[in-house]
Amino acid sequence: MLKITLNKNRLRNKILITLAALFCVGFSFISYVGPRMIIEINNEVYKSHVEANVTIASPENYGLNSESIIFESKDGLKLNALLIKTDSVNQKGTIILVHGIRSYKEHFIPVSKRITDKGFNAVLIDLRAHGQSEGKYCTFGNKEKQDISCLIDDLNTLPNLSQKYIIWGQSLGAAVSLQALSIDDRIKVGIIESTFSDYRQIVHDYSKNTVSFAPGFVVDYFIWLSELMGDFKADETVPSEAAKNVHQAVLMVHGEKDRRINIAYGRLNYENLASQKKEFLAYPEANHLNVWKVGGQAFFDKVFNFIEENIN
Repeated sequence: MLKITLNKNRLRNKILITLAALFCVGFSFISYVGPRMIIEINNEVYKSHVEANVTIASPENYGLNSESIIFESKDGLKLNALLIKTDSVNQKGTIILVHGIRSYKEHFIPVSKRITDKGFNAVLIDLRAHGQSEGKYCTFGNKEKQDISCLIDDLNTLPNLSQKYIIWGQSLGAAVSLQALSIDDRIKVGIIESTFSDYRQIVHDYSKNTVSFAPGFVVDYFIWLSELMGDFKADETVPSEAAKNVHQAVLMVHGEKDRRINIAYGRLNYENLASQKKEFLAYPEANHLNVWKVGGQAFFDKVFNFIEENIN
C-alpha cells in the first residue's frame, strides 16, 4: 500500500513539474511574441514583402523625377525619403506624405503625380523601421513625430524648395502627423485620415479583433513590454491629447464603415483640436482602406482646396 502511494505521489509530482514547465515555456513564448506583434516591423518577413512590391510603383513609371533624401533621427537612425518636385515655376508648398503601419513610401507615388500637377512638391517618407529606413520598432508617433521635425530640418537646407509644409498621413501615418503638428509649427496644414486616438486603446482593439481570447490584463502586459522594447511610453502616445496643442488648419477624414479604427476615435481627435480652422469629412460607405476610391475626384478636390485656402 505504501509503495502504491509513493508511486502515485511521484506520478503527480511529474505531472505538476511537466505542467509548470509547459506554463513557463508558453509564458516565455507569448512574452517574446506578443509585444513584437505590436511594434516590431523590420524583420525578414516584412523585408521580403517590401522587396516584392516597391518595384511596382516607381517615380519613373509615372513620369516623375525624384531624389533620395537620407536624414538622421535624434536617436541616430538613418531614415529614408523621396523628394518629387513640381515642374511648376511657382511652388505652392511641400506636402509630406506619411504611410500606415507596415507600408512604405512607394505607396504614395501614384498620388504624387496629382500633387506635383497641382504645383506642390511631394516628400514621401519611410517611417522608422519601415521601407528603407533603419530601426526595428514602431512607436506609433512617440518618436516618429520628432523624425518629421528632423526631416523638415533637412528639407530646409535644400535650395529652391518651398518651406510651406503640409503633412498628409493615413492610419498610423495620420497619428504621426497629428502628433507632429502638435510640436512643429513649421507645418501649416494637416490632412489626417482614418487614425486612432490612443495607442493603448488601439492595441486593445486590435487584440480583440485578431486574438479575441486574449484577456485585457495580458494585452496590458504586452503593452508594458512594448514600451520597454521600443523605449517609449504608451501614456505619452495619445493623438487625441496631442490634438489639444494643434492650432494649424486640419482636415480630418474617416470612413464610417472602418472596422479597424472606429470613426469615434477620429471624431474625438477632431473635437480636441485647438485649430480655429478645422473640418471633418466622413464617408458613409468607406472603410479603413478605400477612402480615396469612395471619395473619388471630389475627395482630392476637397483636399487641395483646403490646403490652398490655408497654406498662407
